[in-house]
Amino acid sequence: MVLDTGSELSWLHCKKEPNFTFIFNPLASKTYTKIPCSSQTCKTRTSDLTLPVTCDPAKLCHFIISYADASSVEGHLAFETFRLGSLTRPATVFGCMDSGSSSNSVEDAKTTGLMGMNRGSLSFVNQMGFRKFSYCISGVDSTGILLLGEARYSWLKPLNYTPLVQMSTPLPYFDRAAYSVQLEGIMVNDKVLPLPKSVFVPDHTGAGQTMVDSGLLCQIYRLLSSCFGGAEMSVSGQRLLYRVPGEVRGKDSVWCFTFGNSDELGISSFLIGHHQQQNVWMEYDLENSRIGFAEFRCDLAGQRLGLDVKNLA
Repeated sequence: MVLDTGSELSWLHCKKEPNFTFIFNPLASKTYTKIPCSSQTCKTRTSDLTLPVTCDPAKLCHFIISYADASSVEGHLAFETFRLGSLTRPATVFGCMDSGSSSNSVEDAKTTGLMGMNRGSLSFVNQMGFRKFSYCISGVDSTGILLLGEARYSWLKPLNYTPLVQMSTPLPYFDRAAYSVQLEGIMVNDKVLPLPKSVFVPDHTGAGQTMVDSGLLCQIYRLLSSCFGGAEMSVSGQRLLYRVPGEVRGKDSVWCFTFGNSDELGISSFLIGHHQQQNVWMEYDLENSRIGFAEFRCDLAGQRLGLDVKNLA
């Protein structure tokens, strides 16, 4: 599944489609339950979704979610029992994507669905009761490690923490469920750019927030070395370029910048995507409302945990 800290609702492909290999078959599950549009779950717990839910001809809770890369997903809400190790959570809300598709790309064809991990009430991490999770994304095909719960390992480097931004007043363009941090400044070659502090503060509409999002590759990213409250994240040249698989011009490979104009999102914002997070241990501490990070070789972390990160798919 795609791990997305910028999304709330988790979903699975629920029918066989030509381009998708992995699917979830609701008919094979004894604990799968469709959610009718008349239920309180459909009426009240879906308020944070990007588009309002509707009632389809079968009177089921129907949803459409649009993403920043212009893709979308469509399906029905349902309850299911999810089990991770010894932890079992019945009646977990997720999306059963039985019509439409997120896109027709080759990468999407490899996925079973999406795991929404933001701060919203319907996110997978909140519904499962985890108050902390961490991951490390390898530089090899963006595979990596996800740890749910506390990560206590002697070999783990001390993390630098920055607090999550809380916004008490609802603003039209401020995503309250996102992992939003306060950007203090930008440095290039250890030189702080002469930018006013007001540039990094959301305006009266909420536009201009800085978000950490694992779901975007070619992200809307305008930072080179970023200073946050109490922490600093350096972005090397390797993480500012992305080699396009299979693309060749003559004898030359094709590389793309991994940052772009925030106008692509429709609003002004700073977004730190997963390409900049490669080989960085990222910890999301919901209990203490903070994010921690440290430079780390994810393949070595995989070896310490007995995993071969390069062969994970």
